[in-house]
Amino acid sequence: MEEISLKEVIVAIWKGKWIVAIVTIVALALTGIGTILVLPEYKNVVAVIELNYPGIELGQNPDGSQFDIRQLKSPHVIEKALEETELNSLGIKSDEIRRNIDISPIIPEDIAKRAENMIKQGNEFTYFPSEFIVTYKVNKAFSYNQGIGLLETIISEYKKYFYSLY
Repeated sequence: MEEISLKEVIVAIWKGKWIVAIVTIVALALTGIGTILVLPEYKNVVAVIELNYPGIELGQNPDGSQFDIRQLKSPHVIEKALEETELNSLGIKSDEIRRNIDISPIIPEDIAKRAENMIKQGNEFTYFPSEFIVTYKVNKAFSYNQGIGLLETIISEYKKYFYSLY
């Protein structure tokens, strides 16, 4: 029986060091590329907000002016949230965040049915929602947890902004 010494094994590996290095680099590159291709580009953070004050059922702000939920995405609110979370130091711009926020009204089923019936009868129907789903698409620029923190901060800054106005 032939014996193999540790020295012979090390010498054999050393002779093939370039092959080992190339195989390792290719494997790492393929793993990185595979990870990028498999991971979704965006993850969604979702929050539900409800506004409750006299006049919201009429689509009005507390001062009687027209309510606009899009103020939640205003540059002022987004920039304050980026400062608060210190994400502005990463070079993230408010326009990029604004483009990734969707706001949808929550319309209760009974209201939707009532609206459908009235429209079928030829009547007009207006409903002003007081609940909204806010969805933020977290891109790969920062982590999902940072996305959660950012959306929470945006909502908090909107609340401060809203209270300061009304």
